[in-house]
Amino acid sequence: MQAYDLVASLEPYSGKFAFRHYAEPDESWDYAEYGIPCLTLCAPVGGNLHGDEGVLLRKESALSYCDVLADLACLLA
Repeated sequence: MQAYDLVASLEPYSGKFAFRHYAEPDESWDYAEYGIPCLTLCAPVGGNLHGDEGVLLRKESALSYCDVLADLACLLA
């Protein structure tokens, strides 16, 4: 599966989540250094996801986030 196909398959979620080519540093950057294709699916939160003070989960987005995660798992399996 090509990255374009993966992004295209998530079209039903357009407007609910943002697709970013570059985001905050996380473990996916370590994988990329070794040439391992990867992506990060960040939780829909308010606040700094990578901060030490904690975040608030946007309750209305939690179910859609789980749906996206399940769809990705099926696509990549």
